[in-house]
This record gives sequence, C-alpha cells and structure tokens, in this order.
Amino acid sequence: MKKYIIFFSCSLIIITVSLFMSCTDEQGDPNSGGGDFGYTPGSPTSNNPDNDYIFDPADPTRGASTHYSSNGRDNSNNNNDPLHKSSYVLEKEERWGTSAPITVTSESTFEDFRLGEPVNSMDDIEDLRVYVKLSKTGSNYYGGDVTIAYWDRGRERPERKIEFSSGSGGNAKYNVWFRKNNRDYYHGFFQENYGAIVFVIDSVTPVVQNPDSPTTNVLYSGSIWVMQFRTTFRGRNSCNNQDQKYVFDHNKYLSSIGEETIPTLAEKNRKCWFLTTGPYDCRTWRNGKGVNTFKAVNPDDQCYSKMGTFQGLDILKAFNVSAINEIRVHN
Repeated sequence: MKKYIIFFSCSLIIITVSLFMSCTDEQGDPNSGGGDFGYTPGSPTSNNPDNDYIFDPADPTRGASTHYSSNGRDNSNNNNDPLHKSSYVLEKEERWGTSAPITVTSESTFEDFRLGEPVNSMDDIEDLRVYVKLSKTGSNYYGGDVTIAYWDRGRERPERKIEFSSGSGGNAKYNVWFRKNNRDYYHGFFQENYGAIVFVIDSVTPVVQNPDSPTTNVLYSGSIWVMQFRTTFRGRNSCNNQDQKYVFDHNKYLSSIGEETIPTLAEKNRKCWFLTTGPYDCRTWRNGKGVNTFKAVNPDDQCYSKMGTFQGLDILKAFNVSAINEIRVHN
C-alpha cells in the first residue's frame, strides 16, 4: 500500500511542477515586453493600440536578425519590436506628427548633428525617432516640419528635440515625390538655426500583415542626411568642412569678447537652399545657382553626411492624406 501512495505522491508533484513551468513559459519575462508590439496603424483614423503590421525579417536589405510573428516577440532573443511605440512616443506624436525609429549608421555624424557633443555610449540614446508632419503645399510640393527627438541618459538634461522646417508654398519647391527608375521617392530640405537636413523616403518597410487585420501597406523607410553650418572664408559654403568652427560656437565666442557676430540664418530671411554662398548655403543637387531636385534621390555632394535610417513611417499620417493615391508624384 505504501508503494502506491509514494507513486501517487511523486506523480502529483511531477504534474504540478510541469504545470507551473508551462504557465511561466506562457507568461514570459515580465521585463522583456512580451507580446506587446505597440502601435503601427494601417489607417490614419485608427486608434487601436494593437498592431496591424510587424517587421518582416525576411527582407535581406534591412539586415534584420530578429524573428517576429503575430503572437509577439520571439523568445529566442532579447530584441524588442522595432516598430513599437511607447505611450511617451504616442503623446509626442499628437504635437509633432507621426514617427518612426531611427537607426544611427554613423556615430561621428550623429555627434556632428549634436554640434560636436560626444556620445558617452550609444546605449545611453533612447527613443531616437523622426517625427513627420507634412502636407501638400504650392504646386505638388510637400512641406512642413520634421522633428528629431531622443533621450540621452548620459546627460543632466536628457531630453533632446530639434525641429526642422521647410516652410510652405514656394519655399518647399524642392520637396517632392517623384518617379525614378520605375520607383517612387520623396526627398526634401528642412532647416533650423544651426543646420539643415535632407529627409529621404526610398522604400516600403518590409512587414507581414496581421491575418486578423489585413490592411494596405502604408509603412515606408528612408534615411536622414545632416549638414551643420560652419564658418567659411572667401565665399565658400560649409559643406562639412571639419576644419572650421560651427557658426553656433563661433558666435558664442564672439559675443563673449564683445565682437560682432555672424548674422544668423533667421536674419537672412531666406531658406538656406536658396542661398548660393556663405555658411548657410545648404544646397545639394546643385544646378548653377539653383537646385535640380530630380537629379538624384540622395544628396550628391560632400555637403551632407548620412546620419541614419528609419523604418515604419505611416505615410498617410506623415503626409496628411487618407489614401496613398492622393499623393501627387512627379513623373
């Protein structure tokens, strides 16, 4: 009789342990993010926090190494879903426009973007994203604001935000969607007081649709190119001349010794892509004293450096349209 009791007790213990382990596996690591993919909407009016898209690792052009499914993150690795949007990001999007995560491809260019401020560690940089708020203006131009924001945990004041603007109407005349080699692209100039960026959209973000919520793919990818304004001599332009000081630093020094400063870009009262000389000339695709915006997709000279790439930008929200076919493309 004792043998049967011992056998029954051991069996009960084994079953209990197995059930406990099974429950633990299903719950996953409470610090890992579990199956929360965040918000990657498929329509401009969607308020559903459940994802309609997930990043597709099958596309070799993106160098993805993480496997995702409609059930959540693959537990074989510790990477979070790259398209996840935290509540903090969603709150910022209400003011700055829809956003996409940025992957830094050149740390030196990122430091240049920070006006030479070194990065303690790229691990300190969190929520690095581009926020896009554009609309049709003028004759098939698309202008507005592009904001780059992030947290630098290695600094006393960690929150960073730099807003670039193109202006509207004719000021945004180089900011267009156009067709080249049977593909559609967008690029444009945006400026702030201390530098300029060229914002490029060049491909569809590789995703697989949630079979429970199939929608048309509106998520796109691209790159961000930066140029900081530097002091110049003999009529030249900045063009990332690393031997010269940033205009920002130079003016701060001149002010400290009571000398007259270089006029700011705001004082020029013209967008930097219309200037033809001096530290604020931010043109690329140069054509005489103007710009041929259809010449190439990416900046074609040494004035701009590629800082990073982005993926998962909702085009409908970014360009304030309800359907992709509303976007006017130059042939």
